[in-house]
Amino acid sequence: MKYKIKRKKRTIKVSYVCLILLVILVLMSTSYSLWQTNLYINGTVDINYIEPELPVEVVTQGDRFSTNTSFQIGGNLINYNIFTVNGDENDGNTVTTNIVNADKPNWIIAWMYQDTVTVTFTMTIQNHSGFTFTEGRLEGENNVNEEYDPDNRITPASANLSTTTVQNGENVTLTAEITFATKENITIGSYVNYKISFLCDGARRYYNYKILISG
Repeated sequence: MKYKIKRKKRTIKVSYVCLILLVILVLMSTSYSLWQTNLYINGTVDINYIEPELPVEVVTQGDRFSTNTSFQIGGNLINYNIFTVNGDENDGNTVTTNIVNADKPNWIIAWMYQDTVTVTFTMTIQNHSGFTFTEGRLEGENNVNEEYDPDNRITPASANLSTTTVQNGENVTLTAEITFATKENITIGSYVNYKISFLCDGARRYYNYKILISG
């Protein structure tokens, strides 16, 4: 007598196969990433640089400039202020002195023997940071960081700091000389900007003094 052996057929569901393949793919991608040396991150980078601010307080504002403008009438030497201060503004690490180019009557223009006038500005700031400021300097070409003068009627002459080391509680004064044209109007919005910097608490920090023609 012959016996027939029946073999059971095993069926594997398609869903099981897909699940197994998915697990294999995840393991392969994870293993591959573990062996990579490059990490790629999608994102946005802000490249706007913010200058570290020098922690100071402005001591002198307002009437802090002098001129050497003069003219002669009948043999007498007359002094005349071409510019007047129109106030100061503080914005972060910048103090701006607004100056007005005074209206010059025709008779004054006719009698002036100077075509230019040198104006001397001073600005004093005090160290209240608790740290010592060292290696003080004025940054920029010819000690002027930025100048906007479309009419070429402003010429920065000189600038210096009273000291390069400022202890806590001490002051430092910027003295700047600027030559202006006296017989011609200077465009409103023209300015000269001086950038002061010191090492403070291990970093170079900055303060700006801006002289702006505001009227």
